[in-house]
Amino acid sequence: MKKTLIVAGVTGLFAVAAHAQSSVTLYGLIDAGLSYTSNDAANTGATWRATSNMTSGSRFGLRGAEDLGGGLKAIFTLEGGFDLYSGGSKNGLFARQSFVGLAGDHWGSFTLGRQYESMVDYVSPLSLANMDNRAGGAMFAHPFDNDNLAGTFRINNAFKFSSANYGGFSFGGLYGAANGGSGLSDNNRAYSIGAKYANGPLYLAAAYTMLNEPNSATNSGGAVSSDYGIRADKQQTFGAGGSYAFGPASVGFVWTQTQLDGVIGYGNGTFAMPISSQSGKINNYELNGKYAVTPAWSLSSSYVFSDVRFDNVKGKSLHGNFQQVNLMSDYALSKRTDVYVGAAYQNANGDADHAFIAGASGPSEGDSQVLVTAGMRHSF
Repeated sequence: MKKTLIVAGVTGLFAVAAHAQSSVTLYGLIDAGLSYTSNDAANTGATWRATSNMTSGSRFGLRGAEDLGGGLKAIFTLEGGFDLYSGGSKNGLFARQSFVGLAGDHWGSFTLGRQYESMVDYVSPLSLANMDNRAGGAMFAHPFDNDNLAGTFRINNAFKFSSANYGGFSFGGLYGAANGGSGLSDNNRAYSIGAKYANGPLYLAAAYTMLNEPNSATNSGGAVSSDYGIRADKQQTFGAGGSYAFGPASVGFVWTQTQLDGVIGYGNGTFAMPISSQSGKINNYELNGKYAVTPAWSLSSSYVFSDVRFDNVKGKSLHGNFQQVNLMSDYALSKRTDVYVGAAYQNANGDADHAFIAGASGPSEGDSQVLVTAGMRHSF
């Protein structure tokens, strides 16, 4: 009888331990390099700089999960960005991501906190601007990262659902509450939806994001935080695209459109006059390709055409476009360490009379600019 009770007790303890199984992982990435900008209006010529975060954002984080039984888990992520050369935090201790939630094997996850919106989750992987693949990164962002494919901003006060994978199909949505969730005000709130189909060599995706009054004077604690790069009363972004892999190569196409209402000082020095207009629209078209020369060495390239229009700017309309060609060569020294050389050339036309590549030291003196970066990434 005693032996039976002892065995039952020990079995029960192991069952409780298995039921309460949990894990916490410390992870991160470091990206550092040397960059050359062909011309910089502020520095009146070419510049050389030690740079960090030119391709992937340097970061550290904690990721954890606790098994609650029945296929249910409690999950959390706390992730902060930093500048390698200064050692300083970028925008706050855990400003990249900070959320907690529940995840189920059969339905997906529901999380609350500071998170990425659907353009980043679903459409960004199709672009070489994506900061988490080794084929490109932030320096290949579309002008001003107007569509957030390089992950310039995150959403505060966000309630987010991401579905499980159903035969390659998955979907999700996000709602960012206004002013810390107080009331139902439209001021500084956001919402986003997206879906993708990823099965074998085929990847298709589409997403939509709306940001309402992100620059309101009373947006303290609202959905869109200070790292938001576009100055407008309202922004809507649509995106869709696809890619197909065959053997060691893949080709992809992505289209995004950013609609802006109540534009305030937008243009980052690339237009002939300061921008203050009733509305604006930016269409981005990207065609890209990747090729694995060997298991360790890969090449990638993209062509991006961005058509930019602003209406009612001091009684007239502005229309310009940017054409950019990107190239990258990446060599993996190991699963966690790689070295790369990336180059971008941009030409501005029409009323967009100054080129400005993402990551360059500043707008160009004229209508063209070259940016070259050589660097190293290590993940842990």
